[in-house]
Amino acid sequence: MTSNIHSPAQRREYIKYQLRLRGTTLAEISRELGVSTATMSQVCLGVRRSDRVLSAIADKLGVSLEALSKLDNEEGRECSKH
Repeated sequence: MTSNIHSPAQRREYIKYQLRLRGTTLAEISRELGVSTATMSQVCLGVRRSDRVLSAIADKLGVSLEALSKLDNEEGRECSKH
């Protein structure tokens, strides 16, 4: 997707931006899944892990879960496993 992600906050904003381009938001996905928007934000920041949330985000973005998890791995971090 991109290699200019250098922090968890940038990762979250990038995901939000990409979702908006596809006509959806984290809030809409949270309602579909029945989880709070805080949970969605924490997962995007890598503070919390939820394969169900990550899978839903990856699905909406049209990417694999692996691709989503690698957004900032070039920096040596796995955002989804903090």
